[in-house]
Amino acid sequence: LCKTTIPQPNPHNSPNLLFHMNSLFNSKVRSNLLNLPTAIVMEIPQNPAEQQIAYTQATMTAKDGYTLAASIYEPSESNGRVILLNSGTGVKRGYYHKFAFFFAEQGFTVVTYDYRGIGDSLYVPIQDFDTSISEWGEKDCVAALQWVQEHFPTLKLSVIGHSAGGKIPGFAHNNTHI
Repeated sequence: LCKTTIPQPNPHNSPNLLFHMNSLFNSKVRSNLLNLPTAIVMEIPQNPAEQQIAYTQATMTAKDGYTLAASIYEPSESNGRVILLNSGTGVKRGYYHKFAFFFAEQGFTVVTYDYRGIGDSLYVPIQDFDTSISEWGEKDCVAALQWVQEHFPTLKLSVIGHSAGGKIPGFAHNNTHI
């Protein structure tokens, strides 16, 4: 992920919040947001409606039969979009709980999952497990994209990737509808 310089807040700009991927959980900066391609931009209502968030656990099965653990955050009032969140290398999906919950409060359905060999998708001692980033993309991301499409077919799909998670969808043969 490329570093981008974030301009200083300008009180004359729109009330957007900017989340820079390298400081995602701590940095909320008001900004004009032009020419910031590595940022996630959300228009935040001044008084967001009170959202009820349904948090559920699920599993996804890759074509090779491997079971992946997942979490789903569903808002009571959907904005018609779903986000598949790809973790960074070795990062458990639970690390993104606050981030996913924030997006769910804004009306997004959010799906997080653990790659094979990580977190709740690890079924043997870590030293006995062998995998690769390409396997995460070719098998796990494929399964996650398919699962999201089957369970939320009417929602527009976006993928957010942290670190290597931004590259992983490139390995997925079914990434054309992202």
